[in-house]
Amino acid sequence: MTRSLSCAVALLVLCSVAQAVPVDDLLIRLGDDMVMTPLGPAPASCVHTIEDGSHIMDSDSGASVRMMDGSVWEVPACRDRAQPQPRTLSAQPDGWQAWTSFNNANNATFTSFLGQFNVPQAPSKFGDFGGILYMFTGVQNVNWVPAPPRPPAPPGFDIIQPVLQYGGGSSGGGGKYWAVASWYVTLDNSFLISQLKKVQPGDAIFGNMTKTGTDTWFVGSQIVSSKQTTNLSVTRPRLASQPWAYCTLEVYDVDCDWFPPASSPITFSNMVLGDASGSVTPKWDTHTGDNPCKTSIKVASPSEVTITF
Repeated sequence: MTRSLSCAVALLVLCSVAQAVPVDDLLIRLGDDMVMTPLGPAPASCVHTIEDGSHIMDSDSGASVRMMDGSVWEVPACRDRAQPQPRTLSAQPDGWQAWTSFNNANNATFTSFLGQFNVPQAPSKFGDFGGILYMFTGVQNVNWVPAPPRPPAPPGFDIIQPVLQYGGGSSGGGGKYWAVASWYVTLDNSFLISQLKKVQPGDAIFGNMTKTGTDTWFVGSQIVSSKQTTNLSVTRPRLASQPWAYCTLEVYDVDCDWFPPASSPITFSNMVLGDASGSVTPKWDTHTGDNPCKTSIKVASPSEVTITF
């Protein structure tokens, strides 16, 4: 069965009647202690939802979050450490399946990564428990991806990403809907997530990752029609350099026919990247992971990428 998903490295947000979704519905629960994230399985104690518009900062304990009312919450230490575990190849797709990568010239940090995309139709078939599709653009400080055999991430790894998802849900099931949130992920100071918003097929999304200071980034997702957003910002020394950009399809615990229909591709378009010298034209490299579903990826232009199932 062929399906396509076109991905112009903009951002991933979805829109429509955007409603907040409880954080428990953001995650696949893998027993009492583990949940699924866009970096693979992680300890539940390391994953936290934060108020929309919150600002993440360094602190003596590792990281803290300043809420909209000015109060500060110290992020609990990720005592179990969120290092994804090695995974072996399997008959089911697992981890990053198809992605583009681009390393900016001279390893110079990007200062922005913007774009737009439309929400596809829902899959016609999807399991009742577990299983999740993630689609996102993101920037990282190093080139590491959670694709089997999944070597350990280097110390200090991070990624900022607006993430579109389908599936997952709470321990009681559910999650058969599209939703979007902005994520800040490290492997030593937890996974921090803005308020998840439910969106509908056909919604247009604008994604905005912009460097607003020496080591500060804004990560936002805006529903174009309603102007509703789900955002966070981060100030941490490790964010001073984010020279790697990606456009990604990532899946866990799904079958090969649990994807959007071929007649409803996902298109990321109008991608714009920038650095301190101005506009950047990416020369994308394409990759596939374990890929048992034979996903393919094609770069249409510097601003558009197509992934076909």
